[in-house]
Amino acid sequence: MTYVIFIVVGLYLIYNVLVIVILYQKIKFLNIKNEMKLVEKENYKLGTYLYMGMGKIKDKTVCLSVAYKIDYCIKKAREFTELIDELKFIKVNKIKIGELKSYDTLKIDQSL
Repeated sequence: MTYVIFIVVGLYLIYNVLVIVILYQKIKFLNIKNEMKLVEKENYKLGTYLYMGMGKIKDKTVCLSVAYKIDYCIKKAREFTELIDELKFIKVNKIKIGELKSYDTLKIDQSL
């Protein structure tokens, strides 16, 4: 009987972890859409942040594009991935000008 309880509790915990992972991925995807809306607003101050499109090729992370606006960053990174089949576009780093570390990392949904 205790084995059954352990199995049920274990499955419940695994289910909850999967739900959290899926929700986290959706939030990151929504962040990209929100970021695109943000840069189109009139009060957006161009030059506050840089967006770096990052990719992976042969287990190496490479910078594919750098732009002041996220939509242009994604467009330019996609151009590289269309030319090189092994290259995968994986994320966009948002970096505040003057900082060395990423302000935010937005995972790329391949359907974007």
